[in-house]
Amino acid sequence: MEKIILESKFTLYQKILLIGASLLFFGIGYKIWNELFLDKYGDPVEISSIWAIVSFVVALILISLLFLKDGLLIGNKRIYKAYFAGGKPIFKQLVDLEDITDISIFKIRTKENIEFFRPGPATGEFEHYYYRIFLLNDKHTYKELLVESEDEDIINYIADLLQAEIDLKLNDYNPRF
Repeated sequence: MEKIILESKFTLYQKILLIGASLLFFGIGYKIWNELFLDKYGDPVEISSIWAIVSFVVALILISLLFLKDGLLIGNKRIYKAYFAGGKPIFKQLVDLEDITDISIFKIRTKENIEFFRPGPATGEFEHYYYRIFLLNDKHTYKELLVESEDEDIINYIADLLQAEIDLKLNDYNPRF
């Protein structure tokens, strides 16, 4: 199976929020552990230890989300959407290819207005493009997003691989009702 790891599931702003939330939960767990887990004489208190452990676990889960990447597994006439951590698929979902005959690449222009996290003019507006591959039926009345990326070369590579491995045709999107 061909493994294609794309990019992180989160934007820079979402990563900053995840780091902040994980630090918050880690700090809460540490404070509970230090102040409530041990009373004056060092005897453990049962209820506070549960809250400390839960806070540490939530912090670890939030930190582990930072390393998730989106991707595809393609082979044997099947497509799987997958999440990767450390280059290994940790979760995969089979894409239903029943009645799917075509694929189409969309180029979408977006503008963001985040002044502190993106380069751009003085107004803070930053323009960039996303490329999306959609799975289409014969008449293009059904459309399902397969993958999205900012890298046009990766999208073209995936489209070529889908044409070769799964025999899908690359067409322009043109619904015929």
